[in-house]
Amino acid sequence: MSPEHQANLSRAAELRAQASKIREKAKAADLTEGERDFLRLAEPIKVGHHSEVRHRKFLERARRKTERYFELLRDAEKLEEKAAYWETLLPGRVERKEALARHLDELNSSAKPGKKVKWFGQVCTIKRVNKNTLTIVTSNGRDVIACKTICSMLPDESGGE
Repeated sequence: MSPEHQANLSRAAELRAQASKIREKAKAADLTEGERDFLRLAEPIKVGHHSEVRHRKFLERARRKTERYFELLRDAEKLEEKAAYWETLLPGRVERKEALARHLDELNSSAKPGKKVKWFGQVCTIKRVNKNTLTIVTSNGRDVIACKTICSMLPDESGGE
């Protein structure tokens, strides 16, 4: 396993640990059973009664606790998504490198300005051709410079294990 892949996996493990800590905080911030039981009764606020202020404060406190609970759960979910990204980062980079090399070889063999080509599923037009680069205009009008040196700059991780 390459050092970069090990670093990605350790980063993912750190993120998952942070997510579990945040989930524990969420459980601690959640309503207690007594508070839940009182809310289940759905007792209305008795306006003018001596318990009105206490009841309103309780409902506000319960609302804040519930909001905090779900906010923490969302944060934990985001960290889990980031961890999944870090775990799958390496295979995607290798696939992109191979796909880019394949596309460049196909395009360089018959590249002429004005020719319509398919570039990662999009129909594009070749704008300029140099020895090692192609300038491609995508369907949304953006210029993309494709060059062979991009492939050599990406690390070759396919045979690392």
